[in-house]
Amino acid sequence: MWDNAMSRSKMEEYLSILEVLIPQPLNFKKISYKANIKGKMLKRHLDFLLSHMLIKEHSFEKEGTVYAITDIGLTVLKTLKAQELSEKIYQSILRIHMREQRVPVYPEMRI
Repeated sequence: MWDNAMSRSKMEEYLSILEVLIPQPLNFKKISYKANIKGKMLKRHLDFLLSHMLIKEHSFEKEGTVYAITDIGLTVLKTLKAQELSEKIYQSILRIHMREQRVPVYPEMRI
């Protein structure tokens, strides 16, 4: 979970919203709590996700408005998560490769 000392990018916040909507549709308050995004910022993010058809809005008499992830939203989330994983794997391979290429040179030492 993110704390106040660490800020997230908009993309990370969008992904967080999409992730919390995977198990079930949620209302504004529950999304806010689970995604750790407050008030006006969450409203702007939901509007963005709605406008790009990544989530949909349903209104119910008893429950009020709930938001659900769409098939497009799920596809985008999976794609971005796969990209993120690929980048981590690439960085790990690169670090290993760089360690293997490093040969310390000590001209003053003779074996």
